[in-house]
Amino acid sequence: MKETAKNYEDRIINGDFRKYLHGYGIDIGGGDDCLKFPPDIKGKVYLWDFADGDAQYLHKIQDETFDFIYSSHCLEHMRDIDTAFLNWLRVCKRGGVMYICVPHELYYEKGIWPSVNNLDHKYSFTLDSKSNLPKNIVIMDFLKKFREYIEVVEVRENLKNYNFTCDKKIDQTADDRKMVCAQFDIIVRKKRNIKLSAKGRIKNDWHCFRDYIIFFMPMRFFCCLPKNVQAMIKSFVRKMQG
Repeated sequence: MKETAKNYEDRIINGDFRKYLHGYGIDIGGGDDCLKFPPDIKGKVYLWDFADGDAQYLHKIQDETFDFIYSSHCLEHMRDIDTAFLNWLRVCKRGGVMYICVPHELYYEKGIWPSVNNLDHKYSFTLDSKSNLPKNIVIMDFLKKFREYIEVVEVRENLKNYNFTCDKKIDQTADDRKMVCAQFDIIVRKKRNIKLSAKGRIKNDWHCFRDYIIFFMPMRFFCCLPKNVQAMIKSFVRKMQG
């Protein structure tokens, strides 16, 4: 799913590049669908993907490096969403913007958990009311936890070209040609820098190392397996989850 490419023209029309996505930025988890600037926007986008390391920590990146942080459909894959959000915020300059897109619980996850469309999703998202799904994140409540550091600019429900009469079992976003979206676009501005104590930095480093051994190395090994073997493992896990 090329969710970034699907929204390219709309972001030009909305003025998102002019207002938020310009200068030196990072696309976290962009893969082969990295954010690209229109010709009239100056700047550079640095891609951080699986080969660069754990996106939850961005461990190799210094504090306050980027003018903006962009990430499309990556936050829901993080093991600890609070830690990931804080580290993404950490590498953003004061006054910079974080522009994050996450899947819509009702129209992408179909209100079903575990996710029927992506087995690796660890969280589902609703806008302002809690659902009965076990890993539900209410976006407005989640952002309040970071109000010391951020100003909420806008949260959009993005259902571009979505067919509400379509069979719920169909993932409408899977066919990139139809340009269908089922997501929330979260735009926040950083108003204060995050300063970790020496003890806090040591704790963060230790958690990064621990997670690399427990989670990241096995995942890299999994990604090196043939596609048919990956499919068999995913099928087995789905059956185990019922």
